[in-house]
Amino acid sequence: MTLTMTLNVLAGHLEILNLTGCAWYFMKRNGRTIYRKKAWYILGFVLNYLGIIGLSLVRDELVFPLHIVLILATSALLFSRKPGALLLDVLLVVCLGFADSCLNLLFSLAYATTAQGMDIYLVATLIIALKIVVELLLTICFIFFVKREKVQNIKPMQILGIAILPAASVFFLFSITYISTVYVQLYGMWLVIANAAVILLVNVFFFYLVNDLFRANRIQQEMELFQAQNEIQYQYYTGLEKKYRESRKLIHDMKNHLQAVENLYKEQEPQAGETYVKDLYHMLNAMGEKYYSANKMLNIILNDKLDQARSLGIDVRAEVGDADFDDLRDLDITAVFANLLDNAIEAAKETDAPFLYLKINEVRDFRVVSIRNSRTEAQEAPRAGHMGLGLENVRKTLEQYHGTMQIEKKETEYQVSLMLPK
Repeated sequence: MTLTMTLNVLAGHLEILNLTGCAWYFMKRNGRTIYRKKAWYILGFVLNYLGIIGLSLVRDELVFPLHIVLILATSALLFSRKPGALLLDVLLVVCLGFADSCLNLLFSLAYATTAQGMDIYLVATLIIALKIVVELLLTICFIFFVKREKVQNIKPMQILGIAILPAASVFFLFSITYISTVYVQLYGMWLVIANAAVILLVNVFFFYLVNDLFRANRIQQEMELFQAQNEIQYQYYTGLEKKYRESRKLIHDMKNHLQAVENLYKEQEPQAGETYVKDLYHMLNAMGEKYYSANKMLNIILNDKLDQARSLGIDVRAEVGDADFDDLRDLDITAVFANLLDNAIEAAKETDAPFLYLKINEVRDFRVVSIRNSRTEAQEAPRAGHMGLGLENVRKTLEQYHGTMQIEKKETEYQVSLMLPK
């Protein structure tokens, strides 16, 4: 085996290793929700690598569909089962395959027309090096896209529609590669290059449309949050107005209340007078809004949700320290706290001894939030809040601020713990 042949074989293994590494690097950053022991990831990476090598030795044309199957299985088992994340994982593999097919086609055309006198193994090795660079650049672009656009709820039919065109394009390029040698010898290479260029432009435009779809999806979710936030604020200020009217009535009747207390004490009935004063105190106390946080939106949400929980007979205990949340947008505060408290209320109200305990404090350089609620053994997970968001959306919101969320389930208790750096 000559030196160029050896280099070509090594470059081929390096390309497969790079393909596998690019896919895994992307999956780790694409809405990851599954975390397993490190050994499982090492085993999965090795199996992906060996699977592609093994099939390329038997049937090279099956490497691409096998790679898609491996990526889907790997992502679902080790990284994320969200439809949006799986879609982007497959789209990355399709784009990598598309780029590789274009480079392979150019290599075939160039060698058939101008480079026949050169060492084929050396030219192939250079093409592989170029493919590795392109694969890395594409992966970086996809990671940038994921950071920019938050892909969440994608329907199965949308996934199928988005995947059809890139998959068909790759198949078409594979077909051109197989027939191009004979065609080029008879008619030249320009029509083949034009076809490849048109396919590339169509796919670029297609991904622009997909980007608009993801952006529309994100805007829809933000609109749902706006609606939820407006509902909370409306309920809050409606409640304030009602309490204001009641307080005016109470103040108007205060003279009569004070005279009634004075008469009770004059008639030597101090116990009845004391009971009357306590009832009056509770009436006055109910008129005021509780102060939980200096953040206006958080204070509104806590007043609204905790009052709602108390009205349902849930034992509510709230310990809110002096934690500053001014760096969070009002929408993000709504997404996190309203959703988690709605989930807690929904789960707790179905239990025999309902409770909801909330703690918010600052510990060193972190804001720590703990929400504990009662649950029944039949409840696998808390329900989504009324704005239709799930815990994964809460986790996504926290990631924007480098925060984390941990969930602990017991037989009769559910706890969510948040940590947000200051």
